[in-house]
Amino acid sequence: MIISSASSPPDEEISHTNEIRLSVDSSAAVTSEWLRRKGFQHLQGIFERYTGTDMLRLSKADLREICGLADGSRLYNAVQ
Repeated sequence: MIISSASSPPDEEISHTNEIRLSVDSSAAVTSEWLRRKGFQHLQGIFERYTGTDMLRLSKADLREICGLADGSRLYNAVQ
């Protein structure tokens, strides 16, 4: 995963790059697209209002509680 400190408009991140960058500036729409492209489309509904900041603040324990053991661990590793 690429974490970027540069702020880009979310639409620009989605439409002009193959790899979406999850950062503290990522909107909920960018975060949702990041989840889809990383193979977590089945979790998009759970995280539909989460921004990049929200995702980056979640601990492994938080994600395991929200998503279950396997998906929580995988998602934590993808976010880090």
